[in-house]
Amino acid sequence: MAFKTNLDTWYWNPNIISQENNPCLHDENYALIVLNHGLDDLNTKQVNHFDRLWNSAKFRLSVDGGTNNLIDLGDSYIPDCISGDFDSIKESTLNHFKKLKVEIIKTIDQDHIDFMKSLFILSEKINSKILKIDYIIVIWQITHRIDQTFANISALYKWYRMVNQCPIFLLDIKGSLSWLLPKGNHEIISNKVSNWCSLVPFAGDTRISSSGLMYNMDKLILSFNVILSTSNKLDKSMDKVTLQVDDKPVLWSQELLV
Repeated sequence: MAFKTNLDTWYWNPNIISQENNPCLHDENYALIVLNHGLDDLNTKQVNHFDRLWNSAKFRLSVDGGTNNLIDLGDSYIPDCISGDFDSIKESTLNHFKKLKVEIIKTIDQDHIDFMKSLFILSEKINSKILKIDYIIVIWQITHRIDQTFANISALYKWYRMVNQCPIFLLDIKGSLSWLLPKGNHEIISNKVSNWCSLVPFAGDTRISSSGLMYNMDKLILSFNVILSTSNKLDKSMDKVTLQVDDKPVLWSQELLV
């Protein structure tokens, strides 16, 4: 599994999601969300990686303009559901999937971003037993819109407060994999090849202890006002990273190599 919990310890195996041609991916129980960003300029390996993630997902949801990207990739990518306020989806795209009888849910509430509203849809399906998943993979891209980047990260924290046993992995196929580490103990299987990793306390100051990193921490308080653990590295002599998060959840990110 990409993750599991045992008492107060979270076990993470990001290699199932990030490694090329991983046969275990077909055994995973996850939903896939495609946000609005370009997929048309991916290289062949990246497209193949997206294809494996798409085909192995138990449920596929595209958000607003992200659905246009599926059209760009080809006719074989048909989502189970399309949601959003539909301010960026092309009318031709929407009509195409309407003809294919795809479930379409328009979410006009402007108090939440489209990503968060797509999570509400998944939550309803989970709570009503329509959908049973262990985690969610979100295809996104860090772009020039820093406000949208922060809004998407904010959704991770809101989702954790709602459903803390169904984590979200933010996957930028062009470079990174990120997810939230709640308060508690964590073990992350190392891939020994990522050139960087980071811990960023978006929710406020938090105390971290670690092993398996090049720059380990011993009850170090991470803070936007003082110090962040960016441009850290995996200790390639170690098979795993262990972390103790004493206070607020922290965002873990690592390089994705496809």
